[in-house]
Amino acid sequence: MTQNTAQNDDQVVFALTEEEMEEWDERERRWQEETRLRREEQRMEAEERRQERGDWHSDMLRRQRVWEQQKEEREINREQWEQRMEEEGRKCEERSEATRKKEKEEKEKNDVTDHYSFKWEEWREKEKLFLGK
Repeated sequence: MTQNTAQNDDQVVFALTEEEMEEWDERERRWQEETRLRREEQRMEAEERRQERGDWHSDMLRRQRVWEQQKEEREINREQWEQRMEEEGRKCEERSEATRKKEKEEKEKNDVTDHYSFKWEEWREKEKLFLGK
């Protein structure tokens, strides 16, 4: 670079040869191209990070939705199970009551039958004694 300079209101002006100008332009083009490539690479990396974050975030949101859905299903299943248990309890109680009632009726019937058969046996014994057999 030549040192041909001129002072003009606090500005230093360098006079460049044609070859130096071309060299300078070439350096500037390379610098701009490198800068453009570097920015493009940074943009792509940022996009990848954003995508990864987005994938992670969407994955976490999906997991949360699945967990909430499963929680609702567990709650519904628990309520249905409780209803079934209550219903089974009622049925069991009804069966127990019916069984107790049936057993009581059978016992009363057997008691009556036993009473009459005892009376019948007693009468036959008296008849045997009376008839002398």
